[in-house]
Amino acid sequence: MRCLFILVGLLMTMSLPHVLAQKGKVYDIRNYGAVADSFTVNTRFIQQAIDEASKNGGRVLVPQGTFVTGTLILKSGVELHLEKGALLLGSSSLDDYPPQQITRDFYGKEWKNKALIFAQKQSNISITGLGTIDGRGHFFWPSTDQKPDRYFNRPYVLFLVECKQVTVKDIRLRNSAYWMQHYMACSRLRIEGIHVYNHANQNNDGLDVDGCEDVLIRDVEIDSDDDALCFKSLSPSPCKHIRVRRVTLSSHCNAFKLGTESTGGFLNFNVRKVEIKPSRDTIPHFGSRNGDGGIALQIVDGGIMRDIRLHDFNIKGPRSPLSVRLGNRARPYSASQPSPQQGSIEQIRLKRIKAVSYDSLGSYIMATEQGRINDIEINHFEQEIRPGSAAVECIEEEKSTAYPEGKMHGSLPAFGLYVHKVDQLSLRNCRFSTTGKVMEQRKPIVYFQTSFRSIKKLYGQGKLLDAKLWPACKGR
Repeated sequence: MRCLFILVGLLMTMSLPHVLAQKGKVYDIRNYGAVADSFTVNTRFIQQAIDEASKNGGRVLVPQGTFVTGTLILKSGVELHLEKGALLLGSSSLDDYPPQQITRDFYGKEWKNKALIFAQKQSNISITGLGTIDGRGHFFWPSTDQKPDRYFNRPYVLFLVECKQVTVKDIRLRNSAYWMQHYMACSRLRIEGIHVYNHANQNNDGLDVDGCEDVLIRDVEIDSDDDALCFKSLSPSPCKHIRVRRVTLSSHCNAFKLGTESTGGFLNFNVRKVEIKPSRDTIPHFGSRNGDGGIALQIVDGGIMRDIRLHDFNIKGPRSPLSVRLGNRARPYSASQPSPQQGSIEQIRLKRIKAVSYDSLGSYIMATEQGRINDIEINHFEQEIRPGSAAVECIEEEKSTAYPEGKMHGSLPAFGLYVHKVDQLSLRNCRFSTTGKVMEQRKPIVYFQTSFRSIKKLYGQGKLLDAKLWPACKGR
């Protein structure tokens, strides 16, 4: 029995690294000179508290009140804790956000180097509490529409690079000048109970996980102008071993997305209980009022997408409920690297997906050029869209090098699902329908150069479909 208690104690110690780090001394930022007057820039005072806490580990406390700050460098063993009623307000001056020297190579390194809170190669760090971090991103509006110039000098709210054992919990995040939070090549990342609202500027993603390993995201709410929950791979590091549970997503662009950047790929995702609904914000900077895409799975810059399980999605609003695309933009992650070869998509499992779109586009699964998508299973997929018409019976212009979007081909040849260059596709218990009094002219399902492994109980406009009568478009 004594051995059993010792074993349980060891397991608890191994599973609670963040909690152990937070049992140290409390460092109140007011004791270092921070003033909650909504005016004084407190960067130096708050950083002193962080530096002191990092010596032996502990909690840096941001109490109730409004504290203005520029870039803070978070360090190992430190928990930055914001009490309820605390507001950490980003400085309105770009001078308070010095560029950080990122040691790894990745796409966008030239401009992705400023943040309100930054950490690199640190371990056991946390940002917690019921307070709010507001980046005041409207102060950093781009002065040009030219790429990449428009991305420069726009700080993230959070930017963590190559960190281990990271917890971000319960915090409110508001108004970034760019993406709200970017986690790059981190491991053992836990994001729980946070609320994100990001509509202050262009490119206002809600949460970007980039090339990270062992990630848990749960009980999170995101409302953003650009992509809401987005997994990327801006370098050879893949996103792998990802779990997502009970999240609510709103976006004018894509609510749940893998891509666009895909260099290292996406491996072993298990995502369950996702609600997608229109944003509270009614005026998009990018995208459309009710969102461009619900689920978007994209490989366009090389990389492998494999073993992706998405279960229990309730989607309401987006123009394209589901888009899966294997393209060949082939953008290298660094100027010193060659263009990547076309990647691959395989072993995708979609189950219990219910979607209502306020548009007539439909959903698609599509590979381009010589690529083939392989081994896709869709089980219990219900989709309702508005009636429409297609300009073509089969998509011949694949646009393989174009930026991938659910809306890129306009109204699709099928009102339910258009399938293009897919092997071993399984469709079971799927229902496709349109709303309104206008007659839908398109077929429920249209496919091109596709092989099926399993077909069972498919319905179009409430009628059981005979697979022998499905139209296979001829195309090129």
